[in-house]
Amino acid sequence: RTVQSVNGRLVTVTTSYSETPQAESVWAVDADELAVQLYRVVSVADNNDNTYTIVGAYHDPDKYARIDTGARIDERPISVIPPGVQVAPENVLITSYSSINQGIAVTTLRATWNAVKNAIAYEAEWRKDSGNWVSVP
Repeated sequence: RTVQSVNGRLVTVTTSYSETPQAESVWAVDADELAVQLYRVVSVADNNDNTYTIVGAYHDPDKYARIDTGARIDERPISVIPPGVQVAPENVLITSYSSINQGIAVTTLRATWNAVKNAIAYEAEWRKDSGNWVSVP
């Protein structure tokens, strides 16, 4: 169903359900631009006011298989937008400044750019001459 609006705990959908959803059933809200994230429930606490506090840890169902095969473990994407269609940042500006710290000259570079629509994170890397690319933490 398409979610029309959300107001507190009230979620309105555009088309009625053919059956009433079962109480205490598992469900997820999905979107065209985002993948469903999985969590494992760590604890549930009754707040004694008809509400509960639920604590969850991010869950990757494939991690054990990847560990067993020695595969590289990358974070699962939460965006389903293919990276090839994400536009590159514009107005990239790189500035530098030098300082002396305990008698050692240190050059610092600062990169800024305009935010990109639908971008949820940026991966910045640098390299000197033809050296290896280094990820910026």
